Amino acid sequence: MKRIKGFDGLRAIAVTSVFAGHMRPLGIPLSAVAVYFFFVLSGFLITGILTDQRRSIEEGRAGITSEIKSFYFRRSLRIFPIYYLTLFLYASWITVDSAQWPAGMLSYVFYYSNIWMLYQNDCNFLLCHFWSLAVEEQFYVFLAPLLIFLALALHFRIMLGVFIFGTLSLFLAPLLGLTPHAQYWLSTTNFSMLAAGGIMSVLCRRLPTLKISTGVAIVAAIVVVAFIAGSEPLRSHIPALYYPFFWVAIVGITMMVTWITHHQESGLVRFLEWQPIRYLGVISYGFYLIHPATIHIYRAWVTWPTIVSSTLPKDGLAAINALACFGLTFLLSHLSWKFFEKPILRLRDSGKPSLPVEPMNLEERGAL
Repeated sequence: MKRIKGFDGLRAIAVTSVFAGHMRPLGIPLSAVAVYFFFVLSGFLITGILTDQRRSIEEGRAGITSEIKSFYFRRSLRIFPIYYLTLFLYASWITVDSAQWPAGMLSYVFYYSNIWMLYQNDCNFLLCHFWSLAVEEQFYVFLAPLLIFLALALHFRIMLGVFIFGTLSLFLAPLLGLTPHAQYWLSTTNFSMLAAGGIMSVLCRRLPTLKISTGVAIVAAIVVVAFIAGSEPLRSHIPALYYPFFWVAIVGITMMVTWITHHQESGLVRFLEWQPIRYLGVISYGFYLIHPATIHIYRAWVTWPTIVSSTLPKDGLAAINALACFGLTFLLSHLSWKFFEKPILRLRDSGKPSLPVEPMNLEERGAL
């Protein structure tokens, strides 16, 4: 799949937003909206990869079995090594700190942590963010066989069906007594966001002349910003309007992502391709995995002398702490990418696996 300029930059902005929301909660769903961006991006890219694989099958250039093996081989090498290393380190840390094995550990090992958290209505800060990775992995297990086995002509209807089912599940969740947190972690609800990206990916291939205008993208951006600013008051005072507004915002995110694919030479894309921003997007998977640990360590170990903390305004000191912790997380993510994640991908590409796997481009690195 040809690399789409600007997507790494979007990942960078999204992972920075997640970090900011966890470092200093602001009473707005900044982290949540950033995760929604990740889901839509991932749905767009993964559906595109699977659609291209199915096209290869229908054109007689590949077989079903080889394409399924190829897909899971690529995803496993990108996702599993750093995931399980981080999980092992976190579990060891929690065990030493609390003298007991972390609760629900099997759910993290087998990628159903969001379901466990849903029923517990709670999570450990160091492990809580793994829920989104569980949702993505469940989506891969569910979606890949469908799109590779079934004809290209059915792909749009499949993604639309997943989107509608996920939307219905969100509206039904309160009737089942699920809390807002549980609704946030629900697999089917988040599948619909992945499917929203997938729908646009299929349409962009099926209708090459389909374009999202700049005006539509601007309106979409305004809607998303309005959702970030106003969703919590709306949920509290007019709950009946919250979910319609939520889905309008998801459509807005999807329109923004699609606009970038259609305007590869725009000023915004050039900004997103600026090397520091793009590189943060490249290492965003590792950044996302380790950022709760660096926040926890920084808060526990870093203290400022009284003369500094009493002189600087509270907000100024908070900003310095946030920047320093962000820098620490970036450094550790860079080291993880350079000395662990990237060598594994090079080892895979330089080896001679029995599977017909092409070299992975930037888009298949997929974060979150």
